[in-house]
Amino acid sequence: MSELVKAMADMREEDALRLTREMVESGADPTAILGAAREAMDIVGQRYEAGEYFLPELVMAGEMLNQITALVKPELAKLPQVERKGKVLIGTV
Repeated sequence: MSELVKAMADMREEDALRLTREMVESGADPTAILGAAREAMDIVGQRYEAGEYFLPELVMAGEMLNQITALVKPELAKLPQVERKGKVLIGTV
């Protein structure tokens, strides 16, 4: 998973997608793959705040995340569904 995080954070799109495909094919937990992608997005955000990345990198990271999500989505559908008990609404005034 750390290779995926590094590939995404370093804007290596082809490597990130290849690693994702390999993980999906090997039966890796799809939620763990998405967790790694989220971690990479956090790093991209930190680099943007530090002035290392700019808007084009943010857009590219978003596109990578969309592609990774599309690859993982069929595997998520295979996971057992959790029974929903209702909705919770939280707000402040």
